[in-house]
Amino acid sequence: MKKIFLALSCVISFSSFASSNIQTERFSWDGMDVVYLADERLPTYMVQFYFADGALADSKERAGETEMMFELLSRGTSQYDQKKLADFFEFYGVDIASQVVHEYATFGYSGLVKDIQETSKMVCHMFTSATFPKEEVKKYEVLMTNQLKNTVINHAHLAERVFRQVSLGGSPYAVPTDGTLKTLPKIKQAHLKEKNRYFNQQVKKRIYLTGPRKMLNGLKEIIATDCGWKNTPDSVSRAAQNDTNYVQRKAPEFYLVPVPKANQAQIRVGRYISSLEAADKNFNKLEYLNLVSEFLGGGFTSKLMQELRVKRGLTYSAGGVISLQKYYGRTVVTTFTKNETLNETIKVIQQSLADIANGKFEEKDVETIIQNMSGAHSFKFEANKSFMQNLAFFDHIEKPYNDLYNFNATIAGIKKKEIASIIGQAFDWNSQVVLVVGDPSLEKELSKLGTVTVLNYKDYL
Repeated sequence: MKKIFLALSCVISFSSFASSNIQTERFSWDGMDVVYLADERLPTYMVQFYFADGALADSKERAGETEMMFELLSRGTSQYDQKKLADFFEFYGVDIASQVVHEYATFGYSGLVKDIQETSKMVCHMFTSATFPKEEVKKYEVLMTNQLKNTVINHAHLAERVFRQVSLGGSPYAVPTDGTLKTLPKIKQAHLKEKNRYFNQQVKKRIYLTGPRKMLNGLKEIIATDCGWKNTPDSVSRAAQNDTNYVQRKAPEFYLVPVPKANQAQIRVGRYISSLEAADKNFNKLEYLNLVSEFLGGGFTSKLMQELRVKRGLTYSAGGVISLQKYYGRTVVTTFTKNETLNETIKVIQQSLADIANGKFEEKDVETIIQNMSGAHSFKFEANKSFMQNLAFFDHIEKPYNDLYNFNATIAGIKKKEIASIIGQAFDWNSQVVLVVGDPSLEKELSKLGTVTVLNYKDYL
């Protein structure tokens, strides 16, 4: 359930965020860690459940099962059909959203405090009594199948999908969380019921709450009685996955995904960061990765935008990021260009990465990025929802909340040589995957840069 019904959110004050003291409380409900942020200004609440497992709980044969389960929770229960559930949440003005990534999943809802008990009981009822009607499972399968088949007309989306599977190939994280054309038809009602039982009864949970303190009245009892949730020493928490099948590349690999009627070439450059490498000092400091990502491709003043767009007019936009989860990470440069400037664009990307790694940039460029990020940092958490989602992520990667408040001080200490070192390690050209989605005729041009493997996009849907 993504962005269903009316969204209600409240604003966290700048003074509260800027304070050196974290305005959260922690307590335990039946072994479940609860994080509460008091906000008395508006009569609204937000509840978010964190589940310590995600799409990695799916078998390869039924990839997409966990995401489908969360999506179909509101399609029918033992007492209510989809229409009655929809009418209920619409009447109470409730916003429901779920997110499934490989390592964990979240389910959240928000509304007016006066309705929190009725709403929470219904949410618990969905988790404990969802029936996943066969006709709704089939509708979802048809919807997702059509969306996947239509990916070919959205070349940017197709590039992202294929690039993930190719660059992360050999790791447990390559399979898309939403499944594939081969796996979706294999997911049946019984599988979803069993997956729901697993997340409902076995998976370790954490709860995030924000709103007036009276929202807590009776909520613990509802979750204990109506949801029946508690954590025990046997509760499942997703551990690091074995990625020993992943072999670090010793030379760049070039891939072309031919698509019909392509008047532009979508370009993706990047690689997988293994669990062992993710523990390296260069990759376990989130603030540094955020700053380096911003410096590389975070906006108009970023290095890639300056080199690709401002100086040469090769593209309209370009981005670059180093992203890290708890047990793995990935790097990616994203851009597009005209067919006739494909190789030039790739060469500029390669040279830009090498220049940064070799320290060929000015200290003032770093200072500008630091100033921009420092000024914007607090405003990223204006909505309590965004703030609580970040707290959940910090808990997931076992990072202290104080790092949110110390962000500006931390990035103020980053030096030019550290940016160069991170880029040099993350974007060493010999370890990169270079993937192009575009016209079939681009194979000849791309082959001038190296051996090209041509992929059929249908194999990645």
